Amino acid sequence: MNNGGRDATLVGMISQAKANALSSGSTTSNVPEGTNLYFTSARGRSVISATSPLAYDSSTGVVSANGLTQDVTVVTQTTPSVLTSVLHFTNGILTSIS
Repeated sequence: MNNGGRDATLVGMISQAKANALSSGSTTSNVPEGTNLYFTSARGRSVISATSPLAYDSSTGVVSANGLTQDVTVVTQTTPSVLTSVLHFTNGILTSIS
């Protein structure tokens, strides 16, 4: 489809922008987060908590349950939906989530 060379122009502009970013030493370390914060392990771990029989170590991210070997169902209300997850434990250590 002939669109007057607009596709080629757009590709050229994108290539030039990438070249400019790379030549100026831009990395994600140089890009401000603004209101859309980047994911970090520390941020992820800071929003997790647990109550008995579960325990959560925010420094390692490990969820444990003092020898629990049964599954635990977790229901999270996130308006407007509900998320249900099943935590699978082996010898008190979280082994998978479904």
